[in-house]
Amino acid sequence: YTAVRDTLAAGAGSEVEAGALGVAVRPGDSQTILASSADAGMYRSSDGGASWRSVNTGLATLKLHHVTFAPSNPDVAYVATHDGVYRSDDAGQSWSPRNEGLQYTFITPIAVDPQDADVVYVGTATEIYTTHTRHFNPGLHEGEGLYKTTDGGQTWALSDKGIYEPKVTQMSAHPLLPFNLWVGGESGRLAFFTKDGGDTWLVSPSQAAHYPMVFAYSRSFPTVQYLTAWTHGGEIMKSTDGGASWFLLTSKIEAGISEKTKSLGLVTDERAKYHLHGLAVAPSDPNVIYVGSVHDTVYADVGFTLFGAHIFKSVDAGLNFIEMSDGFPIETHTAINVIIVHPENPDIAYAMTTLHESETSIGVYKTTDGAQSWAEINNGLDLQTNDLQMDPIVPDTLYAATETGVYKSTDGGNSWKLSSTGLPNGPVIDLALDPVNPLVLYAITPNHVYRTKDGAGHWYQVDLGLPLDGSSDAVAAGRAPKIHGGQADGTSHRVYEGLFAQDRTLEIDATGSTIYVALKTGPEDGSVRHLYRAVLDQLLTVRYEFDLQGNTVVVQSTSHVYAMVYDQQSQEVRFIAAGPAGTTSRTTVAVPEQILSTPFSVLVDGVEVPFTSVAGSVSFEYVHSGRSTVVVAGA
Repeated sequence: YTAVRDTLAAGAGSEVEAGALGVAVRPGDSQTILASSADAGMYRSSDGGASWRSVNTGLATLKLHHVTFAPSNPDVAYVATHDGVYRSDDAGQSWSPRNEGLQYTFITPIAVDPQDADVVYVGTATEIYTTHTRHFNPGLHEGEGLYKTTDGGQTWALSDKGIYEPKVTQMSAHPLLPFNLWVGGESGRLAFFTKDGGDTWLVSPSQAAHYPMVFAYSRSFPTVQYLTAWTHGGEIMKSTDGGASWFLLTSKIEAGISEKTKSLGLVTDERAKYHLHGLAVAPSDPNVIYVGSVHDTVYADVGFTLFGAHIFKSVDAGLNFIEMSDGFPIETHTAINVIIVHPENPDIAYAMTTLHESETSIGVYKTTDGAQSWAEINNGLDLQTNDLQMDPIVPDTLYAATETGVYKSTDGGNSWKLSSTGLPNGPVIDLALDPVNPLVLYAITPNHVYRTKDGAGHWYQVDLGLPLDGSSDAVAAGRAPKIHGGQADGTSHRVYEGLFAQDRTLEIDATGSTIYVALKTGPEDGSVRHLYRAVLDQLLTVRYEFDLQGNTVVVQSTSHVYAMVYDQQSQEVRFIAAGPAGTTSRTTVAVPEQILSTPFSVLVDGVEVPFTSVAGSVSFEYVHSGRSTVVVAGA
C-alpha cells in the first residue's frame, strides 16, 4: 500500500485534518472515491485520492459515519450519520435526507442490496463513552435496531425480528411500578427496559453493558436506582432519572476500603478493578445502601484488585461508602450475591453468599446494628445458598434457595427448616416472592418452575406453556440435572445442565400479576436464552396521584400509568397507560373540576372509547397492546 495523502482538501487550496470514518470506491470507476469524516463532512476525489474536495451540499450534519455506493447503480450512494441517512443520486456530489420512519437517527452500519439500489439496511448505535463530546448520546432510547427500506430511503421500517439479547443473565422488576422490568445479558448490548411487561423495550446505554449484575431501587424516589456490574470502572453506578443516564460510584468504594483489608493484603495498589455483586437500598431509608463484593476465581486473568469478600455501606445515598465487614470472614473465597434489608429498620440486613463465580459458599450473615457487626445465621441451613427472600409483611420470615431445596426461617434466621414438599430433590436456583401476597412464591429448579400458595408448605409445578421438551439435550435425554463444580483450574463456577441457568432469571412484578423467566433455548451450554412471561388472570388495581398545577388527579388502574400532563389550551389530560398485551386495562380518573369540565370524552391511541362518568370521575376499559396514549378531554 502507498499513502495517498494525510489530509483532505477542504476547498480552494486549503487543507484540514479530517480522519475518515468511511471510504467508498465507485463501482466501475476506481478514480472516484468518497470519504466520510467525523467532524468535517463528506469529501470526494476524482483522481484516485490524489486530491479531495468537500461535497456537503444537502447535508444538514457534518458528523458522518459509514458511506457506501450501490453496487448496481454507480450514481447512487448512501451515508450513515449522527442525524440519519442521506442519499446521493449524482455519485456523491450532492445529498438529500432519507429518514422517514426511522425512530432513531444515530446510524452507523449501512448496507445496500447488490442487485437493487433502493433496498438498504441500516443499524442504530449509541455513543456514551467517546472522545467526541458532540457525539455523546445518553438516554433511554426507543427504536434502536435494524431498519430496512425498499424505496431508496423514502420510508423505513424496523426489520429486526429474530434479533435478541442471546444470553439473558439478569432480570430485575421494579418494586413499586407495575410491569417495569430491567434485563441485562452477559457480554451484552446494553441494558433493556420495559414499562409494559415486555411488549415494548427501551435501551439504556451505560458502562455496565458488558455484564450488569444487580439493580436496586429507592422506594422513596422511584426514579433513583443503582446497579452493580462486571465492567472495569463501572462496578457500581447510580441513576436519578430512571435509567436514562448513569454516573459512576466505584471511586467511592475504593475510598472506603478498610485498614484491616489493606493490612491483610487483600487489596493491591494497582488501578482499581473490582467485582461487586450484592446490592440493596433500605426500603425505609433511601440514603442507606449496602454493597457486597466477590472473590472472583473464575475470571482470575482479569486482574481484580480486591480479594476476599467485603461489605460496604453508604448512609448518604452513595456519596460515600465505608467498608463495614466486622464479623464477616473477609478472607473467604466466596461471593456476596444477595443483600436484603428489613422493610422498616435499615439497621437489620442479611448478606447471602454463593460459590457462583467463586470457590465456596458460607451461607447467610446478618447484622442488627447497621453493619457495625455481622454474625452467621446458618443453624439448620444448607450453606450452598443460591437466593434469599424476605416476607415484607412478616420480615422475620425468610426463604433461602439452596442446592438441596428451599429452607424457611420464621425467627429472623436464627433457625432454618427444609420446606420443599413437592419439589424434586436437588438444587433450587432462584426464588421470587409475590409482594402483594407473600405466602405465594415461585421457584426454579434446573428444569421446571414451581409455585407455593402457603408460604413454602407445599409446592406444585407451574410451567405450562414453556417449551420444555427438546429445548435442552440434557432434558431430552432424560439425564438428571448436574452442577459443574471442579473446573480445570480448581475453581467452582456453578453451571447447571438443564433449562435454567442461574439466579436472577426468575422475577415477579410489583403487583404480583406477571412472572418472568429466562429459559435456555439453544445449545446445551446455555448460550441462547429467551425471556418468557406468565400473566395472571386478574390484574391488580393500583392507585396513582399526580399533581397538576396544584390540583391532585387520582387514577386507579390495572395499567402502569405515567407521564401525565395537562394541556390547558385544549382542555385535555394526557398520560401513558401500559400493560401486557391482551390483558384488560380498567381505569378510573378523578378529574378536579378546576382542570376539566363535563361533558368528557376519552380516547385511547386516538380512538374514542366508551366510558361512564360519575361525580367528576371517568371510568373506562380497553385491551392493552403495550403502551397507549390516553386522553381525557373536557368540554
